[in-house]
Amino acid sequence: MPIDVGWYEVDGPIDPTSPSRPNIRQSGVHSAVARALASWLGDELICARIDLSGRPLVVGIGGSVAVGKSTVAADLVAYLATRGVTATVIATDGFLFPNSVLEARGAIDRKGEPDTYDEDALAAVLGAIRDGAASVEIPTYSHRSFDVVAGVPVMVGGIVLVEGVNALQPRLAARQDLSVYLDAPDDVVKRWFVDRFLRHVDDAETDPQSFYRRFLVLNPDGRADMAVSVWEMINLPNLVRFVAPTRANADLVVTFDATHSVQRVTRTAAG
Repeated sequence: MPIDVGWYEVDGPIDPTSPSRPNIRQSGVHSAVARALASWLGDELICARIDLSGRPLVVGIGGSVAVGKSTVAADLVAYLATRGVTATVIATDGFLFPNSVLEARGAIDRKGEPDTYDEDALAAVLGAIRDGAASVEIPTYSHRSFDVVAGVPVMVGGIVLVEGVNALQPRLAARQDLSVYLDAPDDVVKRWFVDRFLRHVDDAETDPQSFYRRFLVLNPDGRADMAVSVWEMINLPNLVRFVAPTRANADLVVTFDATHSVQRVTRTAAG
């Protein structure tokens, strides 16, 4: 049965079984909502670790581009730290094939689809973590250069958060203890993506190395049109064909409205 979770705009655990929980429709800014989600979900994760005999709890966080995966993961790390639990974030974008490889394969315009990731490498990292590796080598992705950069050794925390558009693909979800899908209406996510794209372009004014600097020659309307084009030609097809179907692999589905307030948290049949 779906679980409707009351929503706070302050830090603190959310008890979905409490008869006194507040109205779920209360709105708030994204950061406050993410912190509230972190406190409730963080407590769920801490409880889930009890039966793992010391190995890390591996949690997947999937959903569309721009839906808030990185924000939720970062706030989970911060909240868990207040509870004395160290968490590690693995962004799946680091496992994208380099642009040079994608260009050679004619796949650069499909960047973000499952076959543009080195899923073998990511699955191997998750396997090593579940086998008790104390540290793993993680490649990183730069939104500044729009490409993969050198890998770095990462210490494995008590909870490992794997976030990305492909995080809940079947092979990866099978290596997770809990899978969470962040959801919102497509038109809402489109607006969030366009807003983020325009922020990146604005930031490029003072960053000569930014990938987005190439769009500075466009006027404001041209920049917005470019963002919409990228969404409609690349991100929306990927969402419809490859990302949204992974919702079925989630144990929890968190649904946002246009203000980034949480409308509901649903436990799925997978959970």
